Amino acid sequence: FGKFEEKKLNGPNDVWIDSNSTMYFTDPYYQREWWEHKSKPQSKQAVYRVDRDGANITRVDDTLVQPNGIIGDSKRRLLFVADIGASKTYQYTIAKDGTLVDRKLFCESGSDGMTIDEQGNLYLTGKKGVMVYDKEGKEIVLRLTWPDSEEEMATNAQFIQGWFKELGIGVDAYVTEEGKLLSDLVGPGLEGTANWDFYMWGWVGDPDPMSLLSFFTSFQIDNLNDSFYANARYDELFGLQQKATDAKQRFEYIKELQEIFYRDAPYHVLYYDNVLDAYRTDKFAGWVNQPPVGGTPIFGYGYVGYMNLVDAAAPTPAPSVEAPTNAPSGSAAAPTPAPSRDGGTATGSDSTMLILLVIALVALVIVVALLLVRRRGTAAQEDE
Repeated sequence: FGKFEEKKLNGPNDVWIDSNSTMYFTDPYYQREWWEHKSKPQSKQAVYRVDRDGANITRVDDTLVQPNGIIGDSKRRLLFVADIGASKTYQYTIAKDGTLVDRKLFCESGSDGMTIDEQGNLYLTGKKGVMVYDKEGKEIVLRLTWPDSEEEMATNAQFIQGWFKELGIGVDAYVTEEGKLLSDLVGPGLEGTANWDFYMWGWVGDPDPMSLLSFFTSFQIDNLNDSFYANARYDELFGLQQKATDAKQRFEYIKELQEIFYRDAPYHVLYYDNVLDAYRTDKFAGWVNQPPVGGTPIFGYGYVGYMNLVDAAAPTPAPSVEAPTNAPSGSAAAPTPAPSRDGGTATGSDSTMLILLVIALVALVIVVALLLVRRRGTAAQEDE
């Protein structure tokens, strides 16, 4: 086919073929220098239907200014046509006989080419780039937020806005007061509203991954699981690693848990922060890495290492020697006290005071950390 009512078509532009092989196409007029005709052969820039055998061509809408993009949804029996000349896109219902009925305005935007996804979202192209509209004809703009305690997230938001713009999805980025954001994220189980699209927040956990892994189990939905993620295998593995008594077996369970997490992506990890730790080996000894391999002595939620600290100036106790059978008469001389860092004498009370000061410092660090870093509730309890 190439004619309608014995006249050439203006210049067929975009086409969509229905599941029953019926073809719909737009016929605007864009003069090309290689065309023989120099004016519109057809009086109307219209939308046409061609039967599956190609024998019949029918004009189905000739009221548009300049139709261009076209796409359909066979399952919902809908056709979308962009009138680029009027900066509008219309939705039609495809009747049983293939005619178009019930035309209504879908959105105030034309398009030079368009497509649709499985969820019914419509992708239009224009001067602003790609634009995405939901099934109701509303442009999709996602809300991106972060807590006011993490100023660096504003820079991250600029990258995310750019990435989503390439997909045709707008992003409204803004900061939220930390307390309100906590309420916005969680569900009614924690007296929250679960009113968010996506957010950014820093994350830290214990040396043992139990607590972080627990947040993505299905039994934490409506509680700490603010992504509302559920995976039966993930739940199973979490229970297995929780009860495992063999360290190597538990490691394998946790490895698979992490693989599922990265594959399903209930969270997207943007990056891992570099953390600079400094500690005084001239003042304290007995530092213990947490975890032992690849860890550091200082960790926000680990206190065991602090309990092992001792005064670096204190002498290392010598191995005890069994007293001789015939001890000399008289009182044994008292041991000479070790010199302290300030030239004085180190006593048992000095060591006691040091330990008390360290414990007080650890308590302060934990309190500050709990105020500044998100720990949405208590971690999962471990089975004995």
